[in-house]
Amino acid sequence: MRKMFSDHGEKIQNDAGARSIFDVLQKANEEGYSSIKIVVGGDRQAEFEKLANSYNGQLYDFEEIDVISAGDRDPDGEGVEGMSASKMRLAAAEDDFAMFQTGVPKEFDEPSAKQLFNTLRRNMKLGEGWNLWQIAPKFDWKNLRENYINKVIFKVGDLVENLNTGVVGRVIRRGTNYLICVTEDNLMFKSWTHDLSEYTEKKMERRMRDKTHP
Repeated sequence: MRKMFSDHGEKIQNDAGARSIFDVLQKANEEGYSSIKIVVGGDRQAEFEKLANSYNGQLYDFEEIDVISAGDRDPDGEGVEGMSASKMRLAAAEDDFAMFQTGVPKEFDEPSAKQLFNTLRRNMKLGEGWNLWQIAPKFDWKNLRENYINKVIFKVGDLVENLNTGVVGRVIRRGTNYLICVTEDNLMFKSWTHDLSEYTEKKMERRMRDKTHP
């Protein structure tokens, strides 16, 4: 991100402990900020607005929380205007670097884009026979829904992560195309099935924990 947006590099924070929107808001509150602005895509504005304001006064205490739309995305648009996380994951899964490169800023040089592309492919753990509904659920809603209805995924008690907010919780109720989940701190949130991923915690022995592996 610092390479992509060099003019703002000094203001970009890299904090491995800030995985979810709650982590970010709590940290900002602890650092003494009295108000905060959250900039998200137009299709995410309502979700972030509700979640951030629901726990103001409980997890953090801001005088004002302003959730701002970065604009509506055109799914049929060319280049960055029509790009999405789903399209980027799909390009990585299909080993289509040319398509992937259209989704990063023009100032981002090709070697850096290639490194990001390979890192994404490696972390997606792509194997033979990967499913489109797992990589980019919005492009394969039918199979995502079929697996959901048949209770192959997102069963009550499963641990899931909201891909937009980073919030992790256990499923307590299944709706037609959404889930009600609760975090370990007993915070409730609702997510559409296409915004979720099954979450796997990795436990480490105490002797393995250090500054880079908290």
